[in-house]
Amino acid sequence: MTGNTLRWELNAFVGFIERQKNLYRRYWAWEAVWLLYNLVSVLSIGYLAAGLSTLGLEQGQANLHQTQLYLLVGALLWTYLSLVFFEIAFAITWERWEGTIEYTFMAPIKRLTHL
Repeated sequence: MTGNTLRWELNAFVGFIERQKNLYRRYWAWEAVWLLYNLVSVLSIGYLAAGLSTLGLEQGQANLHQTQLYLLVGALLWTYLSLVFFEIAFAITWERWEGTIEYTFMAPIKRLTHL
């Protein structure tokens, strides 16, 4: 990658960061609500997994701590993926509303810079 190409990609990356910063500054309360919602969702799955012994699943049959860890990691991964898809959908919606979707998603930059 040449110096000009790297500078071009870095400039586009800084532009995307600045746009997201402005959006977060505008909608920071909603970001806090979604963060709290996702945190409570993951913790509730972990709390419900801790009660598996009351359903007849004893320590001898399965390791409850491994099961709880498995469910918590799965919930965290699912939350992360849903947030990634939400952010992509939010960017597309925002660009469509502004009428600038062609400028952003058809820009001559690498897709990794978009992500």
